[in-house]
Amino acid sequence: MSSALSCRDLSAGHAGRPVVHRVSLEVGTGEILAVLGPNGAGKTTTLATLAGLLPGLGGTVRLGDPGEDVSRLGPAARSRRGLVLVPDDRALFGGLTARQHLRLAARRGGLGLEEVLGYFPELSPRLDVAAGMLSGGEQQMLAIGRALAQRPKVLLIDELSLGLAPLVTERLLTTIRRIVIGTAASVILVEQHVALALGAADRAVVMVHGEIVMAGAAAALLDDPARLARAYLSGTRSAPASAVG
Repeated sequence: MSSALSCRDLSAGHAGRPVVHRVSLEVGTGEILAVLGPNGAGKTTTLATLAGLLPGLGGTVRLGDPGEDVSRLGPAARSRRGLVLVPDDRALFGGLTARQHLRLAARRGGLGLEEVLGYFPELSPRLDVAAGMLSGGEQQMLAIGRALAQRPKVLLIDELSLGLAPLVTERLLTTIRRIVIGTAASVILVEQHVALALGAADRAVVMVHGEIVMAGAAAALLDDPARLARAYLSGTRSAPASAVG
């Protein structure tokens, strides 16, 4: 499987203070990688740094195979190359309608309105409703649909389930798999709902205190909850810091 995105020895943080320490990970083309861990583990910081919203404090980020080094590019340039973030707050404009969001995000070669609605038919009757009036689930569908309008090569999704019922989250994760199959996009998913995330992902890593302490096939981690719990609670290293490959 070819690499869609990789980072090596990535360090990141805020105001020059690192909270992510020499993290290495990789997601293959058409693969879903779940990034798990307790609050404060550095998951959101990692995604923001991959997307270019935060400057890296060390290491490299490469897009594609053999890979273009995008470490010095800003978020707009990374997005144009196909690295698109769905942030945990969804970043929607409350006064704009769903249709306006999708039109503003439209990009040549991106998914058209009908293609987006094919993944999220629930949005069809809500296209002319202001985003601020949509339900939490509809807002998340719109945020992902807006990303799809840019035809991402790698989709970074931060806290998909935030504020959503588990049943809604499960449906969205099923749709994410359909998107991966239908578009060949890759997904890096930061998620607190561990069981649902592992059920949807191909591989997973667990971060604690800004480091990767466990990595492996998602199904294997799901089948070993005791080992997973020890990683969450103790931070004892259960796998090499590198999760590449």
